[in-house]
Amino acid sequence: LRRRVGEGRIEIAGLFLNGSDLSDEPMIAAMLESVKFIRDAGFPVKAAMQSDINGVPWALAEYLPVAGIQYLNMAQNTHRALKPFDRPTVFWWESPSGKRLIVNRPEHYMWANNLGILSRIETFSTGLLRHLQDIAAKGYGFDSYAIQFSGYLTDNSPPSTTACKLVEEWNTTYLWPKLRLATLSEYLDEVKEKHGETLPVIRGAWPDWWMDGFGSAAIQTAYARKAHSDYIANLGLASIATIAGQPPTPSMNDLISQITDDIAFYDEHTFGAAESITDPLCENSVVQLGQKESYVWSAVKKNFLYREAVMGRLQPLLPKRKSPSLVLFNPSGIERNGTVMVYIDHQMLPKDKKFTLNDQAGQILP
Repeated sequence: LRRRVGEGRIEIAGLFLNGSDLSDEPMIAAMLESVKFIRDAGFPVKAAMQSDINGVPWALAEYLPVAGIQYLNMAQNTHRALKPFDRPTVFWWESPSGKRLIVNRPEHYMWANNLGILSRIETFSTGLLRHLQDIAAKGYGFDSYAIQFSGYLTDNSPPSTTACKLVEEWNTTYLWPKLRLATLSEYLDEVKEKHGETLPVIRGAWPDWWMDGFGSAAIQTAYARKAHSDYIANLGLASIATIAGQPPTPSMNDLISQITDDIAFYDEHTFGAAESITDPLCENSVVQLGQKESYVWSAVKKNFLYREAVMGRLQPLLPKRKSPSLVLFNPSGIERNGTVMVYIDHQMLPKDKKFTLNDQAGQILP
C-alpha cells in the first residue's frame, strides 16, 4: 500500500478490476437503468447511499457520475472493520479515469438513535451535545452536520414520526444548534456550495473488509464462481436455442430465476452470524453458515438441471450422423481458443481402442 499526501490530495494505490470498457458511457448508463426509471416517475435522484457495509467497488466512482449521481453516503458499521478517518468528513472520490463525486463519511447509520433521538429530549440533548464537542475537538471542518437514524433502533426499519416531534420541541427549547429533518442531498448541496473547491480529493480503492468470509469458505466460493460461469453459458445456450426456434419453456424460465436468486444470495455481503468469530460453534453460527452455503449447492444443482433442459431443446436441431460425433457450442459470443474436456463412455470407446477425432473438414484434431 502506497500513500502520498500533498496539495490536499491523498492517493492510495490499489488494484482496479473490471470486466467492462469504462470509456463506453452508454453501456454504463444502461447498467443504472433503475435510476432513469425513478427519474422518469418524477423523483429527482442525485445521491446514492450505502449503509452498514464498509466498502464499495471503485467502479462506482466511475459509473455514478455518468448517471448524474453527484453524491455517495457511506454510513459504515465498524463491526470487525475499521472506519476511514478519525471523524465524520466529506471528500471528493476520484475514479481511475478522473471522474469525481462527493462522498460523505458520517457516523454509524443509526447514530442518532444511539444519541437518543427517539427518546426524551433531555436524553437526546446529553448525547448530541457531547458528540458535537467530541467531533469539534477532532477538527470537524463544517458549520453544518448530518446524522442518520432509523425509525426504530433496528436494521431495515420503517419510518417513524417520533423524531419530527422531538426536532420541533428541540427548536423551541434550545437556541443552538438548530435541528431539522433533511435529505442527504440537501446537506451535501450546502457542503458543496460552501466547501466544494477546498474538499480533499482521494483516488483509491475502497475494499469491503467483510469479504474475508469468502476466504473461510474457499470451496463453496470456488463453486459459486463456477456457478456464475455455468449460468452465463446456460443463458447463451438458451439464446442459441431461441434463435433456432426452440425457446425455453415456462418451467425453464422459472428455474433460471431460482438460480439467479441463489447466486445473488450467496454473493450478498453478510457471511454467517454476528458471533461467528467469537463463538463459531454455537447454534446460530452453524445454522447461518449452513444456510449461506446452501445457496451455492442449490445454484450448482439447478445449473446442471437447466443445462440438461436447454440441451434437450437443442438436440432435435442437430443433424443425425452414422458415426459417433461431438458438437461443440460456444455460448460466449466471442471467438475462443482452449482445451475442451469431454466424457465418452468406455462402451462407446474402450480404453484399448485406437481412434481419431476429426473436424468437419476431415482433418485430425489433437
